[in-house]
Amino acid sequence: MAEPTAIRRNVRQQLAGLLQPRVMNWLLIPIMALLIWLPGNVNAYWVRVLTGVFMMAAVAQSFNIIMGLAGYLAFGHTVFFGLGAYAAATLMHHFGISYWIGLVFAAVIPAIYAFLFGLVLLRLRSQYFAVATIGVLYGTRELVINLRKITLGSSGLVVPSVFGSPREVVVGYYMLMLALMVIATLTVWWITRNRFGYGLRAIKSDEDAARVMGIPTMRYKVLAWVIAAAVAGVAGGVFAGSMSYLEPGPVFSITTVVKAFAMLLIGGAGSVFGPVIGAFLFGLASEFLWGAFIDYHMLILGALIVVITLLFPKGISDLFAQFRSRLAGTVEKGGDR
Repeated sequence: MAEPTAIRRNVRQQLAGLLQPRVMNWLLIPIMALLIWLPGNVNAYWVRVLTGVFMMAAVAQSFNIIMGLAGYLAFGHTVFFGLGAYAAATLMHHFGISYWIGLVFAAVIPAIYAFLFGLVLLRLRSQYFAVATIGVLYGTRELVINLRKITLGSSGLVVPSVFGSPREVVVGYYMLMLALMVIATLTVWWITRNRFGYGLRAIKSDEDAARVMGIPTMRYKVLAWVIAAAVAGVAGGVFAGSMSYLEPGPVFSITTVVKAFAMLLIGGAGSVFGPVIGAFLFGLASEFLWGAFIDYHMLILGALIVVITLLFPKGISDLFAQFRSRLAGTVEKGGDR
């Protein structure tokens, strides 16, 4: 019996080694290679679906910074997505500036907006902050609608395309959204591995205790919201470029942040890859259910989200981390015998 036990322990040890973060990170290379290869080898429909998944993954990562790491539920977070979209679109439409310069403004204008409102709103907490951000979202949307000379109001804005043929448009924006998802994920990874990220987690755990410990809580919260706003704004700017027509309703919709929140719940709030996992599962499941159960797909999708959050309250990424820890613990106990 000793030999089978030793074999099992050796298998667990090998598996635990393969599941270490440094080893798992190497899997990102073939995954990225596959995602880069896909747009030239699948039909345009699935390229558009994946483009939408990448966009929501980037938005979810931006929401992850202020909600998952800092613990501030900004339900009006879509305001930065909308501002980024209109910043790029209006500058291209009225002044004919380069789309790439427009993306810079798509990051800068929402970041300034977040800084100014953050100095006031981030003094609020819990539901008061959440409701206040919703007020900012709808107030900004009405402002955009009424600034007709600049935004053309509810009649919408024609956005010139930066790419040429229809296929180039589809593949080009796929690549831009993929790059943005990677940049957003790297941003979260960088934040979680320095003093700033540790400070945000301390604020989420107990803000008063964090302040007593000497953490500049207000500065960290504002900076987190500024970074989150810039990421969401660029996502809005890329989205605006991919559309030939832009109107306030879709880009300032609270539905976008509700989807991002669901993705955080599924993947795991506060983790690096949780929002990406959640975006892929949510986006692809939604697409499949819409095709298979067109009348009931939202009901089924909602039920699935409830079941996943009940079974895995900390998200799927945490489930994987627990499995790796238990496996490592089993190997360690076996080695002590």
